[in-house]
Amino acid sequence: MPSALFSEDFFALWLVAYNFLIVFNFVFFVSTPGYGHISPSTKYGRSFCIVYALIGIPICGILLSALGEEFKKVKDKILNKVNKSFKKKWQRNVVSILAVAGIGMSMFIVIPAIIFQAVEGWTYHEAWYYCFITLTTVGFGDFVPGRFLPRVSP
Repeated sequence: MPSALFSEDFFALWLVAYNFLIVFNFVFFVSTPGYGHISPSTKYGRSFCIVYALIGIPICGILLSALGEEFKKVKDKILNKVNKSFKKKWQRNVVSILAVAGIGMSMFIVIPAIIFQAVEGWTYHEAWYYCFITLTTVGFGDFVPGRFLPRVSP
């Protein structure tokens, strides 16, 4: 294995880029998919949404920051165990990257897909697809949670 590819500097830079990507996706993208099937129709409803967003978005940022700190603690514990288990630096780096990516994938796609499968009655593949499409903010609208719930007329 080329030592430059798995150097400590490369790994540190990768972790910074990965953490930035996670924060960027959650703060800017997770809240942006608009499936267009529900929206306020009165000026009071629209005004409420504006006020709610002005208050809710900063609170969401604070929450994500706090969650990030907790996830970092878990990640550090895992990386410490990995560093003790593997002798070669490149092995530690590869296993660390796979562990962090695996945990992120589990938390944001695999586990939510299981929940959507149970709640929405979708197949696991449909639920996984929905989670991925939503996290990447594509949001086609072909799968929307609660779409088949009975509607209440105003």
